[in-house]
Amino acid sequence: MARLKLSSVRKRYRTKQEWVYSTLKDAIRLCDLPPGTRLTLDELAEQLQVSRVPVREALLQLQAEGLVDMAPHTGAVVSPVSTDSIHELFMILEELEVLSARVVAEKSCPQDLENLGGVLKGMQEAVAQGNSNRWSELNTEFHSEICRLSGMPFLQQITEKTLERWDRMRRCFLTEVLHKRITHAQEEHRQIYIALGQKKVETVEQLIRAHNRNALKDYLTYLSEKDQSHSEDNIRVT
Repeated sequence: MARLKLSSVRKRYRTKQEWVYSTLKDAIRLCDLPPGTRLTLDELAEQLQVSRVPVREALLQLQAEGLVDMAPHTGAVVSPVSTDSIHELFMILEELEVLSARVVAEKSCPQDLENLGGVLKGMQEAVAQGNSNRWSELNTEFHSEICRLSGMPFLQQITEKTLERWDRMRRCFLTEVLHKRITHAQEEHRQIYIALGQKKVETVEQLIRAHNRNALKDYLTYLSEKDQSHSEDNIRVT
């Protein structure tokens, strides 16, 4: 198992369990602990310099969030990412984003969209600089900001959790696809922003759905081609 990157600001957490949970969650989200990694209580406790108790509690919390799988006699592993889970994630994210974007298009004023416009500008600068990592961070901020503007806290909470899953998936498997579709994706975001400002509710919904489905198609195509290439390599070896 990889060495964990430990936070030096443990004092801001009220308990050791909170710190262990946050450290493990960040490692899983950033793919420092890739899907399928076995998580051993003793090893984690040694690395984090805590007892087994806060580690066990943190793993149970991560299991509840779907980031860790635990089974009797086999221990804990970082949850895998499957094609089915990618489909599920995009279906959920699409409906959440359509809901929040429709609300924003109906009730927002130009001043409400100023911060969103600033995020979009930063994304364009990242495209010009070829900085896909920065663009991806701002992409998450762009979608989070639309949800925030809806003024629906529970919807925002659910969307943030879903975007966390998406960010993990992207970092672990789909970075290469982002390099290829970033310019087209940026134009999709620009069109969404314009439609929100023009209060074109139905257009916003159509753009959101097209944006998500275009991304899903590109990612699934990439994974299919990757699997095919891996199979051909195995045939050549044997």
